[in-house]
Order: sequence, then structure tokens, then C-alpha cells
Amino acid sequence: MKPIKNSAGFTLIEMLVVVAIVGTIATLSIANFRIGEKQKRSVTASDVVTSALRFTQNNTLTSKQITGSSCVQGKTPQAYVLTFFGSATVASMYAIDKCGTANLIETYPLPPGTAISNYKIDNVTVANLQVEFTAPFAGVTASSNAVVNTGPFNSFTTATVTVGLTDGTLPRIVTVDGVAGRIGE
Repeated sequence: MKPIKNSAGFTLIEMLVVVAIVGTIATLSIANFRIGEKQKRSVTASDVVTSALRFTQNNTLTSKQITGSSCVQGKTPQAYVLTFFGSATVASMYAIDKCGTANLIETYPLPPGTAISNYKIDNVTVANLQVEFTAPFAGVTASSNAVVNTGPFNSFTTATVTVGLTDGTLPRIVTVDGVAGRIGE
């Protein structure tokens, strides 16, 4: 009779080491995925605010007509206003008709878990922010009043809005240049 040889295979120790390594890699991958997901939400929220400001400015430059206005002086707006009130999760665009009535045109919701906060006009922190683009050349003014289309609307050098996660992490700053009209991060 021939003696039985030890069969080839893995020991229990080798298997435990492999399982521990795979577990560590999986944990690191999930943690990095969650961080990336949060960064993406913050970037998306910043892009929403930047796009809303640019769209408001563009509507003013093109004198886009107000379809829902009942003003007898016509449907051409005298201004468009983008509002940010308190710790907002939405920005709202209004068209101001020639009768002075604010007509809600569009709202821009942010992704879940993000918020708009920390408004500044010329480096002075304010509780609310309204950015007004006046026709026909989209001159820019701002107000810190909490009621739509109530001022005073004043010229400014820079206005900033901080956009980030609701827990205050990953902040991104969107800037409006009140002199040149540039909008960006």
C-alpha cells in the first residue's frame, strides 16, 4: 500500500488572512465612496446656485416676457430678482413687472442634504439676499430684506453665497461681481 499524501489546499490561517485583507479593502472603498458622494452633492448644489444666477441675468438681458403678469403696462419686466432667504434649500427667481408686482418664474431646489447659507454683501454678513438684475443691461443690485422685491436695493462690489452640506461641511462659495456682472465660484 502506498502512503496517503497530504492534499494541497489552504490552511485556516491563510483563509483568515485573506478574509481580513478583503474586509479592510471593502471598508476603505465604502468610506471613499461616501466622501465622494458628499463632495458631488456639494458641487451640484453650487452649480444649481450659479446656474440660477446666470439664468436670471440672461432673462434680464434678453428681456424675456412675463407670461403670468396681469400688468396693464405690458409684460416686459423691469427686473429679475433671485432670492435666498435664511438657511435655504431653494432659490427662487421672480420677474418684476412694470406695475411693481413680483411674479414667481422658477424655483431651483438643491440636492438633498445641502443648503444655501452665509450671505455676504461687500463682506458684510446678512440674513437674506436678493440679487436684482435690472433691464435693459442687467445692472446688478442687492438687498438683504426678507420680502421679495423690497429694498433698498443697492449697488455692491461683491456678493457671496456659501453652499454646502447641511452639517456645514464642504462649503463652496458662489460670487456675484457687482461691477462687471460676473458670476462664478
